Amino acid sequence: MGSQWTKDNVYRKAMRDGYRARSAYKLIDINEAMPLVNVVVCDASPHLSGAKAYDQARVMGLNEEALNFASTLLKQGGNLVMKSFQGSDFNDLLALVREKFYSVRVIRSTATRRGSAECYIVAKNFIGEGNDDRKRRE
Repeated sequence: MGSQWTKDNVYRKAMRDGYRARSAYKLIDINEAMPLVNVVVCDASPHLSGAKAYDQARVMGLNEEALNFASTLLKQGGNLVMKSFQGSDFNDLLALVREKFYSVRVIRSTATRRGSAECYIVAKNFIGEGNDDRKRRE
């Protein structure tokens, strides 16, 4: 019995094109839709157990760690792209990201499998520490 990934057209295309994984096309889609120069990318995902609540909590934990890491590394104006999964705590995560970035969008790549809750959060223009002047811009 072979792996489910070897039967996937996008995975096989990635291998032919010299990429390590199908996620390369997801990131290419994002960069074409919203070009990014200074960026932290987190394409991490835990091994999913099938228990949705448990898996969602683990994904949210990874996302929060990525957000905290990016917040310490990025200069004002920097960008963050991170894989996430839509679920019960997703809106709370978006609220946290919106506190730190001027622009936040959720993108679903054409390379994502049908039925998957996977998406990418694209956060642009990091506010930086002590630089929250959104109220003046609105």
